Amino acid sequence: MLAVDLAEIYGYETKNDNRQIKNNIRKIEGDAFRFQLSKDERLQF
Repeated sequence: MLAVDLAEIYGYETKNDNRQIKNNIRKIEGDAFRFQLSKDERLQF
């Protein structure tokens, strides 16, 4: 699921999601899998 999808479901902006992930990266690391699309990849959506 993309951050854009989550933002739409929960009613917030993706920049807030990215900020929360950066602020809590130690809690997320481990079993979680996350990647970021390049600008060209984002344009395909």
